Formats: sequence, C-alpha cells, structure tokens
Amino acid sequence: MKSILIVKLSAMGDVIMASALINAFKSAYPNARIVWLVQTGFEDLLNTHPSLDAVITWDKNAWKALWQQRRLGLLLREIMAMRKQLTGYQFDQVIDIQGLLKSAFFALLSGARTRIGLGSKEGSQWLMNKVIAKIPDASRIGSEYLQLAQSLNLPCDDFPMHIEITEDDYLFADKIINKESIRDNYVIFCPFTTRPQKHWAAEHWRQLGDLIQQNYGYRALVLGGPQDQSKAHDLCQHTQLLSLAGTTRL
Repeated sequence: MKSILIVKLSAMGDVIMASALINAFKSAYPNARIVWLVQTGFEDLLNTHPSLDAVITWDKNAWKALWQQRRLGLLLREIMAMRKQLTGYQFDQVIDIQGLLKSAFFALLSGARTRIGLGSKEGSQWLMNKVIAKIPDASRIGSEYLQLAQSLNLPCDDFPMHIEITEDDYLFADKIINKESIRDNYVIFCPFTTRPQKHWAAEHWRQLGDLIQQNYGYRALVLGGPQDQSKAHDLCQHTQLLSLAGTTRL
C-alpha cells in the first residue's frame, strides 16, 4: 500500500485551501494511506476528514520553549520521538506544500525517499528530490495547490476545498444563532488576519456589508477570535454588520 505524507503546518486559511489535495490524492491512489502533518491548534480542521487516515501534530510552541530554555537534550528527545512516529508509517512519498526549511526538515525526518516541495525556499529545496514552482494566478485563490495537483497528474477537474463539519460544529453554531436571535438570512465575514498587510480596509468591509443588505436583504455577521473583539466592535459601528467576534473556538 502506498503511503503519502502531506506537510502543511499552518495556518488556518492555508490548510483549508490546501485541503482539496486530500481527495485528489485519494482519487489517484484509492488504496493509499494519506497522512497530514500540521501544527498543534489546526488539527481540528483535519481530524474528521473522511479521506485522511491520520493527522500528526507538531507542537511548535513546546519545541520553541525548549530551544529558548536551552533544554537541548529534551528537545532532541522530542525530535527523535517525532522521527519515530513519522518513520513508523513507512512513507513512500512526502509532499511539502509549506515550502519552508522547517517543513522540509520534517519531510526529511519522515524517511520518505521521494520528497516533493512546492515553491521551496530558505534552502529547503536542497532537501527535496523535486521542486514544483509556484506560478501566481490572481483569478483563483489557492491556485498553487491546483498547479501542484496538475503537476503530479492527480485528478483535479473538480478540485473543491473540503473541511468536514461535525454534529458538534452544528450544535455550536446553533447555540450562537439562538443566543444572538438571528432569524433572517445572513452572510459571514471573516475579516481578520495576523498579518497587517493582508487586512482589507475596514471602510470597504462596511461598504460591502451595506451593499449586501441593500441588494439582497442579508445581514453580515463578523466572526473572529477573542483577540479580535475590539477590532470587530470598531468595524461594526454605524453599519449593518453584527460582531460575533469572541464566540469562535479557534
């Protein structure tokens, strides 16, 4: 049985966009074992995916703390434990779609003879057998993952992102909907990111919310984590937007 490791450590949006690769690999190799290596905190996006056989997590913060505290012996034991876990799957192929030195390190640690990188940089290209270049395509978000699938001759006529929604997820959403007394049709805005250069101007979000309300009669609901509450409050002032920041579990 073919065994394939996908390495995409973070972040949330990137993992979601790359999720289309899972079914593409499964369609090409229906009997293959497909495993994903992801950073701790993002595993819930993948744990229930029906085409994934396993999800391996890397606790970046724990390793970073050990390094900063110069507890190098314990860090080495953590690395060796990860190596044992990875090599236990006897991977034939690893696909590093993070393309960074840290992700390439895990690709090498996996013991897979075939290591394919996507847009590899930081020297990670020297740890790969093959590197597939990223070709920007502004017409499609996450286009690099489709390009990767095409380069690997995976079936990708239909290439949808897929995150499995569980019964607990529906119950959690219903709880928020009932708490906020949301009865009418609505759309969801997720405007926040950890990188300032990726932020769309707040005024544009307000204008978009007003246009959706005027043209379709839909209320725009703004989602975010606890750290986004103040930004969401400012964004939603004097508009049709409703802030739900702080109610998400991520």
